[in-house]
Amino acid sequence: MRYEKRSRQREQQQGEIESLLAPRRYAVRAISAGVGNGLLYPPAVLEAAAPLFEGAPVFIDHSQMGELWSQTGGRSVRNVLGVLEGVYAKDGAVWADLRVYPGQDADWFCAMVDQYLVDVADGRASPRIGLSAVLDVVVKEGEVGEVENVESVDVVYDPARGGEFVRALNQRREGGVEEMEDEGAKREAGAAVSACAEGGPFAPSTAPRAVARDAGAAAMAESGVAVALSDQFLALRLGASNLPEALRDALRDEFGGRVLDLKALDGRIEALQSAWARSVAPAPGFTGLKGQVGEVVNETDRLQAVMEQLCGLRPSSESLQGIKPVSGIRELYLMLSGDFEFRGAFDPERVALANVTTSTMTSLVKNAFNKVILDYFNTVDRWWDRIVGTEQFGSMQDLTLITLGGFGDLPTVSEGAAYAELAWSDSEEVVSFVKKGGYVGVTLEMMDKDETRAFRAIPRKLAIAGYRTLSGMISNLWTANSGVGAYWPSSQSTYRLFDATYGNLGTTALSASAWDAVIQAMYKMTEATSGKRMGIRPAFLIVPIELEKTALTIMQSEGEPGTGDNDANVRRGSSRVVVCPDMTDANDWLAVADPRIWPSITVGYRFSQVPEVFIAGEETVGSMFTNDEMRIKARYVVAVGAGDYRPLFKSVVA
Repeated sequence: MRYEKRSRQREQQQGEIESLLAPRRYAVRAISAGVGNGLLYPPAVLEAAAPLFEGAPVFIDHSQMGELWSQTGGRSVRNVLGVLEGVYAKDGAVWADLRVYPGQDADWFCAMVDQYLVDVADGRASPRIGLSAVLDVVVKEGEVGEVENVESVDVVYDPARGGEFVRALNQRREGGVEEMEDEGAKREAGAAVSACAEGGPFAPSTAPRAVARDAGAAAMAESGVAVALSDQFLALRLGASNLPEALRDALRDEFGGRVLDLKALDGRIEALQSAWARSVAPAPGFTGLKGQVGEVVNETDRLQAVMEQLCGLRPSSESLQGIKPVSGIRELYLMLSGDFEFRGAFDPERVALANVTTSTMTSLVKNAFNKVILDYFNTVDRWWDRIVGTEQFGSMQDLTLITLGGFGDLPTVSEGAAYAELAWSDSEEVVSFVKKGGYVGVTLEMMDKDETRAFRAIPRKLAIAGYRTLSGMISNLWTANSGVGAYWPSSQSTYRLFDATYGNLGTTALSASAWDAVIQAMYKMTEATSGKRMGIRPAFLIVPIELEKTALTIMQSEGEPGTGDNDANVRRGSSRVVVCPDMTDANDWLAVADPRIWPSITVGYRFSQVPEVFIAGEETVGSMFTNDEMRIKARYVVAVGAGDYRPLFKSVVA
């Protein structure tokens, strides 16, 4: 009986180990209801289509240009990432497990997603990676009525319809499991190692080996499997301890490489946690909050959280979630200034909080407002992101956008003859940085009247103004001068950016046949110097809101619009539709190539990619002294220009 029990325990342990070493898995949302790429996906349609997602392949990125142009139109096995399993529908979305296949991209992909999930959980900035489904759908008047087929669900940047990574179900490293996000897996691993500590088949013997009653159990205790499992669980415990890295390294040296004594480990962790907490404890009289070990929240953190709550933001740290908010801007001003008579002066004797100075109020406002602006830009649809290239610069020197010419066919070289020099050229477009900005005043009267709603609206309105500013600067490239843009290059005054001489200006209204003509015209664009066709294809169709329906009909209809013979729409899906709010001419439209393949429009940033906020609020100088007014300045320094006309085609319709 005892032997059978040990056998069952060994089988259970081995099964747990094999489970931990299984392929990486992630809980994902494949798609959710809502509007994506201009189409409405109703919840009922997605729930009905959920079975079609079972077993769907997952690729890194959507089809690339080489795949699209291949004779088979197929996907490359090099880009296979995994498959979806356990699909189910809930709350108008399709959910599944992504099982990752081994391959050239598996390791870096898992590392990237793991870091993404950690950043999201901690409230830090993170890239907009997610999942995008490639579907065959039946569309009627801009609404998906049925999903006929799921071709794939691909990992992309900036997914169109709500696909996201929810959590990691396990996490592997070379040689074993390092960490598991799934709570069930954690409990199973904990039970396995607890069995070791309590005398299970992996438990260390407390008696000399010479008198061990079960030699088989002793051998198992010393086995590499038991040590590997112990090291894995040690990593879990240390990762959850919140101890500094130096102390975790000391525990690894003490407990690693052998069968784990769980009780001894927990005792050492608790002792070090207590010692570390005492070492970082605040001075007497401190009134802040203390969260997890090593995470001490001081008064500045609390005040910043209060200010962010006042501006409509959630505190970034979990330890600050429960802080009581203030009633309004008036209460916070009095807390930070002691100015109960509203004289516009800082009174340190009447400030109830320690470490508050004359600059505390302005610092808190500046930090909170900048966060609100960043949050807005991360939330709003930045329609231009897909069609421009961006770059951060270290000075406000003019940008020089260079377009290089190519070489013609390589000439034949006779035996013994010299090679001829190949001719080539380049063209330059110089773009200057533009400084945009202004200020708004928060007066003493505004604080006295407790106009909190108006105060809260300021950063959001500044963010909207910055968004509109950059949006207008980009769209001005093709809306200025009656739709033909500025002179290009700017060093001459003969041709505009869109000109018949360049072959990128038309006058035809948007239709299926007009779109086909533009595809052909861009494809025939010739390279500078060589005169060879470049084979450019438009990837985006930019339209005003009035043409959105027409554009989506061209891109989504199975049959070619405008024909009565059931002709197939061979240009279906050839481009993505982007609506530009600054295109006020209801008939004009623009085609743009993928900037990753054929770059044209560049946006350069100096200092920040979103408007920055600065505060002037010293009561003895400046506007606070002369006007009882705290001035909030917004500054945005950007440069926008086109480096090449060939990846652009504009139709200016009379």
